Amino acid sequence: KTFGWAKEAIDDLAVIIKSFRDSNPFGVVVELDVHNNQNVHKLKSRSNIPDSATRRATEALNNIKNGFDQAVFAACVAIGNIPKKDILFPWRNSPRDLDWKLANKGVYPPGLWDVLRRHEPYPTGKEFSGGNDQIRELARIANDKHTIGLAIVGSVPHIGFRRFTSRGMSQVPNPSWDATRNEMRVLRCDMDA
Repeated sequence: KTFGWAKEAIDDLAVIIKSFRDSNPFGVVVELDVHNNQNVHKLKSRSNIPDSATRRATEALNNIKNGFDQAVFAACVAIGNIPKKDILFPWRNSPRDLDWKLANKGVYPPGLWDVLRRHEPYPTGKEFSGGNDQIRELARIANDKHTIGLAIVGSVPHIGFRRFTSRGMSQVPNPSWDATRNEMRVLRCDMDA
């Protein structure tokens, strides 16, 4: 059920984000940089991502991680080895780290070790083959519950102009989203350009 709840939250999140995008939350503004006497053309957000999106993203992440933990507990019960204390999915940093966790903690029944190893619950690395960056990153984010959130980010794959003439200095900066100002600068040009 926990994975099903995560799927519902992800589906809801997609609807919320689509509705946000469809509301046309961005606009182009031109501001004067008085220090350089230049116009700065920006893509600016007029509204924030709805709180309901952050809530559903948090629910999805936590439910995915909890689902892995619950699956390990259920697997222990299924093989007749009910844990004496809480048992969590063994997220680790490498195959060696995983083997140490399985062998030295006395929590995971040896009958599950091969199954847990096949999930490769560690990031990919240069010193070993395998790893699952996606599920490992989900667990890392879910474990750091105080940092779960959503932010507007932007990327510009290309910039095109139908017609552009300039009599002065014009500059296309490396566009990157400024989360503090909720904007991205896309063009800087002299006032008389």
